[in-house]
Amino acid sequence: MHKLLITAAIVLVWGLAAAILQLPILANLEFIFGLTGFLILFFKDFDPEQATEEEKTMRKRWLWTFAMAMLLGLVFGSLWNSHIIEPSPYPDAPRVPQEGLLPTPAS
Repeated sequence: MHKLLITAAIVLVWGLAAAILQLPILANLEFIFGLTGFLILFFKDFDPEQATEEEKTMRKRWLWTFAMAMLLGLVFGSLWNSHIIEPSPYPDAPRVPQEGLLPTPAS
């Protein structure tokens, strides 16, 4: 149980650090962490018929922890990434307008 609580705390701190420091790479790493946890749980031998209720509960809690890591990684890494709409540093590259992606009609 202690490992689960430590992992959940790391996931929350990592997600908040990505949001506060505005570093999408931290959130992307958090998503990779959650995805790796899902893969480990998926490929681990687990027979629900022979497992005790405590093992089933802990497996569900681990799945929720890794799902939270993936959700925070997506939100703070991809959806709130302001670097996507910044103009390119190359002078010949087409620039994205800062006001919005769609042109406004002339009045």
